[in-house]
Amino acid sequence: ATGCAAGAAKGSRRGQRMAWLAVTIGLSGWTTGAAIWWYVAAGGSAPVSGTSVAEIGYCVLPIFALAAGLLVPSRDDSRFGLGLLLDGLIVAASLVEAVGALVISTTASVSFPRVLMAIFTGCYLGLFVMAMVVTQRAETGRRLSPALLGMGFALIGGAGFIRVWHGSPPETPRTIVTLGWVCGIYV
Repeated sequence: ATGCAAGAAKGSRRGQRMAWLAVTIGLSGWTTGAAIWWYVAAGGSAPVSGTSVAEIGYCVLPIFALAAGLLVPSRDDSRFGLGLLLDGLIVAASLVEAVGALVISTTASVSFPRVLMAIFTGCYLGLFVMAMVVTQRAETGRRLSPALLGMGFALIGGAGFIRVWHGSPPETPRTIVTLGWVCGIYV
């Protein structure tokens, strides 16, 4: 997926190129985090401070995905990006709060990996909502990219929600969670 995004960045122009570059950087962080996490899960020694190092890589994708959402040229309105950013932050904060309440209500012990997973899940679901807003407001010929990004974020966020619901972030993910992440990255 990272290579496909890099290829799309190379073949694009102006705003589209910047958006695809942001997606490429985000996916590179995700890939690095996943590689570290899978190495540790397979029994390798954890670099620095355990699997939390992998979460640093996972933080890169939502940040750069937000940037990509703002960079995708969807219409000729310079104020569109700022309004979208504020709407997205409000939605993401609300979803982080809701998923955080789920974490607290479903277990007696709250762990750092589980809280991070709840935050990421809320961010991805917030990014999904932002992508749908961009898709709805975009000109007819410019709707495919934000719609696909939104579908990917929905799959990643949905898989994260299942993972948080089952309360097992430090463990190897279940098949449905892995499938959601893989499908979300490749959409």
